[in-house]
Amino acid sequence: MFAVPFIVLTPLNLVEAWLLAKKYFISATILIVLQKVVGVGIIAFVFDVTRDKLLRMNWFRRLYEFVIDLRAKASEIVAPFRLAIAQWVARFRRRASPGFIRRLRRRMQASRTPS
Repeated sequence: MFAVPFIVLTPLNLVEAWLLAKKYFISATILIVLQKVVGVGIIAFVFDVTRDKLLRMNWFRRLYEFVIDLRAKASEIVAPFRLAIAQWVARFRRRASPGFIRRLRRRMQASRTPS
C-alpha cells in the first residue's frame, strides 16, 4: 500500500529533471513542492485507511506507540516556550496601541530633522 505514492509520483521526477535541464528552475521548484505535498497527503490517507490492520502487527504497534510517546514528550518540552512566546506577543500587542505607534512615529520623524 505504501508503494502507491511512489508509483503515482515517480513520473513527476522525470518532469522535474526535464524542467531543471531546460533551466525552468521556478517551475521545477513549484513541482517539487507540489509533489511533496501530494505525497504526504497520499501517505496520510493510506495510513489512515490501513491503521487498524497495521496496529495488529506487534512491531508496528510498538513503533507507533514509541512515536506517539515521543511526540507527547516533545510537546511537554516545547509547552513552556510556546506559553512564553504567547505572553510576549500579548504584551507586544498591548504596547502596540495606536497611541504608542503615534509616539513612535513622532520620535522617528523628530530624529530625522537636522539640528
